[in-house]
Formats: sequence, C-alpha cells, structure tokens
Amino acid sequence: MRRFAFTLIELLVVIAIIAILIGLLLPAVQKVREAAARMKCQNNLKQTALAFHNFESAIGGFPAYYTSQPADPSGNAIAYWGIQVLPYIEQENVRKLWVSNKTFSDPVNQPAANTPIQIFVCPSVPNGSRLSTLSSKTYAVADYSLALSVSNNLYGPVITYAKPANVSGVPSTDANAFTKVLEITDGTSNTIMLVESGGRPDNWRSGRTDAAWSSVPNGGWAQPNGSIMRGYTTPADLSTMTQPGSCMVNCNNYYSIYGFHSGGANVSLADGSVRFLRQSVNAGTVAALITRAGGEVISEEF
Repeated sequence: MRRFAFTLIELLVVIAIIAILIGLLLPAVQKVREAAARMKCQNNLKQTALAFHNFESAIGGFPAYYTSQPADPSGNAIAYWGIQVLPYIEQENVRKLWVSNKTFSDPVNQPAANTPIQIFVCPSVPNGSRLSTLSSKTYAVADYSLALSVSNNLYGPVITYAKPANVSGVPSTDANAFTKVLEITDGTSNTIMLVESGGRPDNWRSGRTDAAWSSVPNGGWAQPNGSIMRGYTTPADLSTMTQPGSCMVNCNNYYSIYGFHSGGANVSLADGSVRFLRQSVNAGTVAALITRAGGEVISEEF
C-alpha cells in the first residue's frame, strides 16, 4: 500500500491555500460582526426612545435636558436625562443609588454615575468601559446624546435658508422643560431626538483618534449629555478642528453626530423610530430634522 506523504513544497502550497481562504473569509466575518453590532446599536437607541415615550406617558412630557431643585442648599440639584429614564430601561436599582437632592457632580452620586449602562453603549465603538472625567469626577460613558439645538454659525455660511425663529430640539436647554408631543409641530417623524455621539471622551475625527487631541467633555450618561449640533469641514490635516462646515455626520464627535458605522450614524426620531443617517446628508436637512418647531420643508431623503 502506498504511503501518502507531503513534500515540503506541497506542505507550503497547502498552507498558502489555507491562508488565502482565511484571507477571503476574514472580511466576510468582519462584515457580519459589524452588521450585528449596528443592529444592536439601533436596538439600544430604539429602547432608549421607547423609554422617552414611557416617561412621556407617565409625566406628560418627554424627559427634560435636566431637572433643577433649588431647595438644595449647595445650589441646584440636577438630574440629567440619563437619570430620568433609568426606571424605564430596567435600571431602577441604579436610580435608587441617586440622591435626588444633590447635584450630579456631588461625590454622593458617584456610585450611580460610575455604573456602566449597557443600553447607552454602542458595541461598534472601541473600549466600552470608557470613563468621562469632569472636575476630577468620573462618569460611565454614553455613546448617545440629545440633539438640543443647531449651532447659530451654521446659518448663512453653510445653511442657505433663513434661520427659523425656533431652533430648539425636542428638549430645550432650559431646566425642567418637559416637552409635550403637541409642541413638536414639525412632526415626530420629522424630528430627531437622540443621536449617536460615539467614542467620547476620546475625540474622534473621520475615523481617527489621537491622545494629543483634547478630550470631548460631557461623555457620561449622568453628565450634561446633550449638544447644540455643529458642522465641520473635512480638512486633510485632521489635527485641526475647523468649523463651521457642511459635514454634520461622522466628521467629528465633538458636539456633533458621530457613529462607528460605514457610511453614517444611527439616530432616533421623536416618534420612537430609528433611522440610519447618511454621512453625506446635507447640513440643512440635518438642521431641519433637529428643530422641533422650525417649520422647514425636508425635501431630501436622509
């Protein structure tokens, strides 16, 4: 009976074929993983948006950007929206850690603020255990942020239509402002409520980050987690952070929309639905989607 044996050349050929097959399979595996992570990210936003609606059903308005209780002798006791929705995302135990007559930055609230909330973290973002730091206090991060308004300096040089009288998002920047559904006169299906603002507190710019760049403030879920949205240019030199510009998706996570998905980022609308916002979308369209009562006409498919 003939004994089969590989020569060295044959063995090398077999190894090379296996390496080629692995090389062909790896991109497919990576695409499947990213598709699963993107779906999980969309589900996170969906569940958070539903929590907003359940809050609205119970309170009569969507969560405020922050609540203020002047009775606190040390100043306003503030609970940002991340604290307000905890009971509606099955995080009542974390909410019970929160001392409601103390400010969000009070040391007594650090145990709650440092607790990671997985529904607030996008699995596509590197290092899900990031911590945001503010005034020597640390906060577990959130990759989702409220779209509070539109930066004034976009109107004119970037956005060609006239600035609306009201550029506020679903929540205003005021304390205890629980926006009612009827106040969203542009329509809940035409108004962005939550956006991806992933990777914070690291500053990401067009797919790159650098330790030398300034960190992004307020990346924690218990922090002032909302943005007056900016637009950026996309210069070849990413060490600069030029604004205003026409790019409002995936150019910079510093007070702007930023996802770790190819071609765009996830946003939730005020009707509770989740959409994938193309990074090539016109800045005027994004601004019109952010305002809740701007009266703009949205003609572009986003």
